[in-house]
Amino acid sequence: RSDDASRPSWYEKMLLYDPVVLEDLTGWLNAGQLTRVGYDGEVSPLDVKKWCESKSLCCLWRENLRGRERKRY
Repeated sequence: RSDDASRPSWYEKMLLYDPVVLEDLTGWLNAGQLTRVGYDGEVSPLDVKKWCESKSLCCLWRENLRGRERKRY
């Protein structure tokens, strides 16, 4: 659990149905979180998207369809 209510953990974001930014979650996983569970490799944002969709999590890309970065999530 997160001690700061303004910065929830990934798990708390998922429980609150906050949209998960795929690039952020992928970066967090590749920064060392996967080695903690015994996976010795990297994942792509597409793999993370497939996993999120299989778990019915709200996920989105950082850029919209027009190629601009989102201002709000």
